[in-house]
Amino acid sequence: TELVARATPDGHTVLLTNSTALANRSLFKNLSFDFRKDLAPVTALISTAFVLVVHPSVPAKNVRELVSLAKSRPGQLTYGSGGVAGPTHIAGVLLEQLAGVKLIHVPYKGGGQFITEVMAGQITMSFSGSSVALQHLASGRLRALGITAAKRIAAAKQLPTIAESGVPGYELIGWMGLFVPAATPPVIVTRLHAETVKALNTPDLARRFTDLGLEPIGNTPREFEAMVGKEADFYERIIRAAGIAAE
Repeated sequence: TELVARATPDGHTVLLTNSTALANRSLFKNLSFDFRKDLAPVTALISTAFVLVVHPSVPAKNVRELVSLAKSRPGQLTYGSGGVAGPTHIAGVLLEQLAGVKLIHVPYKGGGQFITEVMAGQITMSFSGSSVALQHLASGRLRALGITAAKRIAAAKQLPTIAESGVPGYELIGWMGLFVPAATPPVIVTRLHAETVKALNTPDLARRFTDLGLEPIGNTPREFEAMVGKEADFYERIIRAAGIAAE
């Protein structure tokens, strides 16, 4: 991110990153760049909901039952994530805050590792990216209870949202997007945006995203800027309230 922020603003150095980057401002006090001031948004490429999955032995068939179970066993249920302050960690923190439960966070070095641990019964549950979780549900080694987005996703319409399953106001998505150095001329940003959206609208690519539970976005630079601002404030609020620190 720093390399792109300091790069020549000619449109030839582009940052592809995800929503996790917004947490850095709240985690690290001595960053040499300001994500929102030193980078210009081009467009958000895709968004993804996260699926709340549990090991089949967990005596909870839906989110309401899981919340009741967590309240009856405070500090005993575990959830894995891909790392501190990433979306799969924040998803668990948000559930704790909105449902009034206490869970134990177990950070891993990546998504593949913690989903394997859930299937093995080493941890109770996790919030997994939809493209990964949906691959394992058919095998019966995981049970899906709900999704983190505000509305159901096309790839798994049978899965309710967590908000409609007893935790009102629950909403969290992950996204990936493109950024360039802040001083990049508007004409270059416009060209990059247009070509990217053209690719996103290719039927085959759009279909592949949808099949994986991903939603193509392709919003304008101004819309993406507003989205980034809202998300950055959300991450800062959650991280501060939970007292999360970089590890």
